[in-house]
Amino acid sequence: MGVFINMKIADTVMQEEWLPIYEKSLLLAKKFGFFDFGKMEIHGENIMCIFPTEERMIGEHTGWRTIGSFPAYKRAEDQFMPKELLGNSNGLSPFDILRTEFPDNLKQEHDYHFIWGNKTQGEPYHMGLLAIACMVEQLLGVQAMVGGDITYGQCINAAKMASDALGEEIQPPISCRLNDLHERVSKFDELNEIEKLKLLMNVYLGEENDEYGAFLRQHYSYETLTAYWRERFSSTKIDTYGLNSLMKRYFLLSPDLRRFCELLNFDKKEEKLCTTLIQKIMKSSMHIKEKDCYDPLDYNHYEIPYSIWNLMASFALRGAANPAIDRYIPLDEIRTVLTDYFDSTVNVNEIIDKFLAEENRTEESGHKLLMKKQKNTIMTEKKNISSMIFVYMKNCTTSNLTANSVPTWLRESKTPSTYFRNTEILRNVPSIL
Repeated sequence: MGVFINMKIADTVMQEEWLPIYEKSLLLAKKFGFFDFGKMEIHGENIMCIFPTEERMIGEHTGWRTIGSFPAYKRAEDQFMPKELLGNSNGLSPFDILRTEFPDNLKQEHDYHFIWGNKTQGEPYHMGLLAIACMVEQLLGVQAMVGGDITYGQCINAAKMASDALGEEIQPPISCRLNDLHERVSKFDELNEIEKLKLLMNVYLGEENDEYGAFLRQHYSYETLTAYWRERFSSTKIDTYGLNSLMKRYFLLSPDLRRFCELLNFDKKEEKLCTTLIQKIMKSSMHIKEKDCYDPLDYNHYEIPYSIWNLMASFALRGAANPAIDRYIPLDEIRTVLTDYFDSTVNVNEIIDKFLAEENRTEESGHKLLMKKQKNTIMTEKKNISSMIFVYMKNCTTSNLTANSVPTWLRESKTPSTYFRNTEILRNVPSIL
């Protein structure tokens, strides 16, 4: 598990086309303060150290490499940019790299270069690499695409970094430009409409909201959208976290509660499942106009790199995620639709009234209470690990305590504080006391 970044480059790129792009990437690598590692002779001794990234021979290949960047001095895994792209490119027309994202049964046999691909773990050089990838995508067009653990906000910032450094406009990658992406996808005649929709929604990184939903409804038929969502919901069980995230995605893009109920694949005669679903819909706070939908565990809105600890938190603490969905559906409409579908199995209004009664016991709305529970859960985790550190530090002095000196029993604790193991809390133990 980790935070990665990569580039796919079609083997139809000619070496003479690649070389000036490589030179620009090296220029950016230097401007972004990338550093490499290796042995250098210092005062007659061969010493392993870090040094500014330069073009050099690494193994049998020439190029540049980085493991981190100044002035942060934080490092992760090495990422290598080759000076030469070896492939069978002569005489081939440009290959659209989006074709590598086709369903397996439709993928064309075609070689491409997979560059970088190691873990950045969200360290600062992640953004520099993404900025370089934006530049490469722009200059190679359909023949290049950046991927990995990136977000829309990161791409916008990275494109600006590249623009500022080069003194020319660099646009965000295709995964952030909805109209351009749709135009490219629509040209793939070998895909049917559902497959085109899947490809677009898998690649696009932009915010899921009313504007995006309206775009989809404008360019894809009701039948195509229904078929897409039916397939997504077909294997999703009602009483799982998977339904929570998929339900949120659906309602961010569509206000259609009735179709949502039609799409769900479960036995509507099962009282427990019907009750669970109604409760989930109410917990989403869609019946409340003004609500706080921010979820600190959702790293997709980050404009800076997220770390491995964000990934782990989103999994380990997923039960504390904010269930509120940024969609308003009047309570009367919710009652009517749910009654139509489930009232033969459960008393829908009784379940809703019970939820509202619980909500009305306080001046705070239901989603705020859930957010408070989320905050309490996270604070409990911090207190657990902090108390363990405090016990350990009774036998240590602040001056001799380092991240590496934290004992195995503390780093590998099986308490609920698993997520905080090896985090910044452990790296900076004195700062939390």
